[in-house]
Amino acid sequence: MADIKSNQEILKQGIKTDFWKLLVDGLDESIKRLQNEQNSDELRDMPADQYKVENEIIKASIANLKDLKELPENIISWLEDPNAGDPGHEFDPYAKDEDFEKK
Repeated sequence: MADIKSNQEILKQGIKTDFWKLLVDGLDESIKRLQNEQNSDELRDMPADQYKVENEIIKASIANLKDLKELPENIISWLEDPNAGDPGHEFDPYAKDEDFEKK
């Protein structure tokens, strides 16, 4: 049990470091770039079927980057209650927020 508490504390302290802040800044920049790409005329001018595929790829990429930003907090939560399951285990790129509220 002490190892779990120790690991949680390491993660909590790690979140506060300049290193983690630098990583989060990089993830935020990538998210912004993808959002700009998603809203670009270049994407809108694509044929409908290609637009749909490209847009879904961008949405999934944004979701993955957001999940990476939350990874330390998710691990801390999992360490508190491993029986709660792995929040990223059943990843569905088409899921909406309301889908998770039902669970």
